[in-house]
Amino acid sequence: MDDAFPDLRAEDNEDSFTLLLIATLQLIVSRCSAGRQEVLTRHTHMGPPVSPGSSALVPALIQPPSYPAEHSAARFGHGVAGSLTVVTEPKLIKLKSNYYLAFRGTAGIGFSIYQAYVSTGHDDTVERRSVIPCGCLDIKGKKPCDRHYKSKIVHFWSLMDIDQVRVSVYSDGMEKVFFLFNGEGTTSLDFFKADNLVASSFGDINPNTTTFNYFSIKGHERLPEVQRRFFVNSHYAKNCHADAGWMVVVDKAEMCEFTRRHPVPAVLYSDTGTSQVWKSGVIGSGDILVVAVRFKKGFNPNTFEPSGSCIA
Repeated sequence: MDDAFPDLRAEDNEDSFTLLLIATLQLIVSRCSAGRQEVLTRHTHMGPPVSPGSSALVPALIQPPSYPAEHSAARFGHGVAGSLTVVTEPKLIKLKSNYYLAFRGTAGIGFSIYQAYVSTGHDDTVERRSVIPCGCLDIKGKKPCDRHYKSKIVHFWSLMDIDQVRVSVYSDGMEKVFFLFNGEGTTSLDFFKADNLVASSFGDINPNTTTFNYFSIKGHERLPEVQRRFFVNSHYAKNCHADAGWMVVVDKAEMCEFTRRHPVPAVLYSDTGTSQVWKSGVIGSGDILVVAVRFKKGFNPNTFEPSGSCIA
């Protein structure tokens, strides 16, 4: 019976071991590739989700995932054949007069501008920038954009040397109205108030004498119905008939008729240079809400690296 078994010579053992090793390596590579695709899929945001098995990285939004752990301007990753490569994070979008784009809200796309602004995370990573249409990084509105853009400036606001903040509404590529704020010592939410106002495009606004019933980014919130954001308003009147103000982002249509005239989010503003009654006044509808910042002299936001592993 012993003679019935073939001799297991050394070369036979080596061939069998080699085949087994190759098969094992192929299995490991296939699983790593699948895992990498899954990670990339989870990191996309601001659009519809990616269907299982799809090779296309379709942009997805409303609630962006938490900001990934890597905070530095350059990250390490694996290149071809496992080699170590340096991946440089995207530079910030520079506008005119040394301003940088901190946030760009797109009107009429059905996603809350406020929620995109206050959500955790930002879009200045290689993965997220790679799926953002070029039109979403431009404030002129000449190219299509189907989402909001939030830079790392908003995420690390209080750690950056911000000098001034300009909040503007653009329509057909033109700036229609603006508010200019002192940004020193502010947060990404509290800079937007009358006490910080330096100038605006409205002739009847004097931060020392003008009366406001709302002047804040959060604005008038009575969930789930009322969501009036980036709200600069003078006063309310019974049944909405004489409500008057200067600017508002309507994140949700509600009882007052003026909030239902345009697809949400609607970026509305007085088009006369003074406050207007929202229901019957001369009201413009913008395409884009822009938050732009200018930094103090000597501060380079593209080389900024926050210390620590999290932001309080």
